[in-house]
Amino acid sequence: MKSFLKILCLSAYIINFAALTVAAQCTGILQTVTYDTAIAGNGNDTHVFSLSKFNPATGTLVAAKITSLISINYGFTLQNVEGVPRDFAVSVGRYDNFSSTALSTPHTNLLSVPLGSFPLNPGDSVIRAPSTILSHYMQSDSLIYDMANFLGSGTIDYNYTPITYTNLTGSNVYYYAATASDSIRFSITYFYCNATVLPAGIIDFFAKKESVENIALSWKILNETVGRNYEIQKSKDGITFELVTSIPSLKGANDTGNYLYEYKITAEDKDKIYFRIKITDAAGAITYSENREINLDAFSGNLYLYPNPSANYINVDFNQPEVHNWNISIYASNGILLQSAQFQNTNLAYIPFKQQLPSGIYFMKATDVQNRKNYIKSFTIK
Repeated sequence: MKSFLKILCLSAYIINFAALTVAAQCTGILQTVTYDTAIAGNGNDTHVFSLSKFNPATGTLVAAKITSLISINYGFTLQNVEGVPRDFAVSVGRYDNFSSTALSTPHTNLLSVPLGSFPLNPGDSVIRAPSTILSHYMQSDSLIYDMANFLGSGTIDYNYTPITYTNLTGSNVYYYAATASDSIRFSITYFYCNATVLPAGIIDFFAKKESVENIALSWKILNETVGRNYEIQKSKDGITFELVTSIPSLKGANDTGNYLYEYKITAEDKDKIYFRIKITDAAGAITYSENREINLDAFSGNLYLYPNPSANYINVDFNQPEVHNWNISIYASNGILLQSAQFQNTNLAYIPFKQQLPSGIYFMKATDVQNRKNYIKSFTIK
C-alpha cells in the first residue's frame, strides 16, 4: 500500500509540474474540468465508460488524470469439514484494469485485503456478514504527453475489467461461500490553461460546487465602468439561459472589482447546470462571459446517489473515510415516508424500491448513527 501511495503522489507532482510549466507560458489561469460516471457491480463485471473529450475551444490542454475510486463489500461463510483442527487465513484479492484507444497502454493494479485468521475445530464455522472491506480506494493514471487523442468533440470509451477473488490458506478441504459487490466511480480531469480575457474586462470567472446545497460564483473586473449591470444566468443545456439575479456595479470608473454570489441548488436543478454573466453597460451595450459548467452529481465530501434518474432502485455511496451504521428513508415530494431501512458497518447501500414509484422527484434522507448527522439528496424517477 505504501509504494502505491508514493506512485499516486508522484503522478500528482508530474501533473502539477507540467501544468505550471505550460501555465507560465499563458496569460490565463490553470483550470480543470472533470467528467465522471459511477456504476455498481458484483466485483467481476466488465464495464464500458464513455466520457467527454476536451473541447480545444475551451483552452490549451496541459494534462489529464484518469481516476478510479473503488469500494467493495464482501461477506463469507467458512467451515472446517476435516476431522482435525485447522488454522485458516482469508484475504480478498482485487485486480483492476482499464484500457482505451486513447491510452497507449492499459492501466492495471493489484492489491490484497487481509480479512483475518480463523482457527476452527472440526465442524466449526465462521460467518462474516457483507461489509465494506475496501472504502474509496483510489488509483489513477496521469498523462502529460500524446494528448491529441483527448481533443475534439464526442466521447472516449474506456473498458474496465475488475476481478475480485478469494485467497484461502490452512487446508485443502473446507466449505466456503462468499458474496461480493463493488462500486466504481470513474472520472477524467482535464488540466488546461484558459488564456482568454473575457468580455467587458471580466477575468477569472469561476463556478464551484461547495456543497450539496450551494454553488459559488465569482468573477473579477478590470477597468470597471459606472452604471454597468451584471446579470447571472443559468441553463440546463448551455444554450438556453434564464435569469438568476442582477448585480449592479459596485465600483467607480477604472476600478477593479471582485464579485461573489452563492447560488442555492433547487429541486429543479439536475445533472448539469451552466452559468454565464450578461454584462450590460450604461449605454446599453451587451456582452457575455464564457459559460461555466457544474456537474451536480460530482464527487463531494457528502454522499453520492446513483443512478439518477432512477427506475426501480438507488445505490448510495456515503463517501466516508470509515464505515458507519446508517438509517435511510425515502420520502415523496409531499413529505410522506415511503420506506426505510438500516445498514450496518458499511459505506455502500443498495436500496430497491418496495413499490413502483410514479414519475417525479423524491428525497432520500440518510442518518449517520454514530455522529447523528443527516444527509438529504433528491433523485428523480423516470
